[in-house]
Amino acid sequence: MIECRLIPMEKNRFLENNPPYKRHGHYISSRYSMAGFGKTCWVVGVNILVDHARYLEEGLSLDEITRRCIEFLNHRPKSKYGKRRKKKPKYGFFQPEPHLSKLLVGDNGETYLQALLVTKDRCNPNFWGEGPRE
Repeated sequence: MIECRLIPMEKNRFLENNPPYKRHGHYISSRYSMAGFGKTCWVVGVNILVDHARYLEEGLSLDEITRRCIEFLNHRPKSKYGKRRKKKPKYGFFQPEPHLSKLLVGDNGETYLQALLVTKDRCNPNFWGEGPRE
C-alpha cells in the first residue's frame, strides 16, 4: 500500500464560469470494451499525487505503483461505532487493476500520475458527472 491523494480538478478548464469548488475526478463517457461497462462498472479519470520517483528507484513499475495507490484508496476509514458499521471508502471501491496509467507534468511543473480507474459506483459526489448507461 502506497500513501497517495487525488488532486482536485475543475469541471471544465476551458469555461470561464466554472463552479467555485473542485472535485477529485471525472466520469469518462467514452465507450470501453470491458465486461459490464455501462451496466455494472464505470471508468473514472483521476490525477494521483504520489512520490513516484522514490518508488521507481526502488524498482517498481508504473502499473505496480498505481495498483498500490488503488489499494490505499480502497482502504476503509475507521468507524467511530466500532465493528458494528463498516464505512465505505470516500471515493468508492475501485477494481485493483487500472485501465490506464501514465505520468504527466502539470502547469506548475509538478509531476503526477494520471489514471483511468474502474469503479462499481455510477454516481459518486466526489467526481464530476455520472457514469453513462448502456
